[in-house]
Amino acid sequence: MAGHYPSDHLTSRNLGLDFGPLMFSVYINDLVTLLKRYNVRIELFADDVKLYTKVVSYLDINELQTALTALVSWAEMWQLSISIDKCGLLSLVKIFSWHI
Repeated sequence: MAGHYPSDHLTSRNLGLDFGPLMFSVYINDLVTLLKRYNVRIELFADDVKLYTKVVSYLDINELQTALTALVSWAEMWQLSISIDKCGLLSLVKIFSWHI
């Protein structure tokens, strides 16, 4: 092809390079850094993120909500979607029984 250079046709796909996993690592590390500001625990597996905390007061509830709000803002900034259908809430309570 006269007048065409190989670089005219090179893309990351043509070279066999896939930056997807690298970019995901950059995204997810940024999220972990952001969420460490809040009093929540973070668990990651593939592209799933779990936030949880022990709630003993309304302050804990507010902190969890603030972390969730930060997560939504982060996702919007990076133009990532959150699968609301996959979101859930698990509440574990310890029930005390008083036997006399």
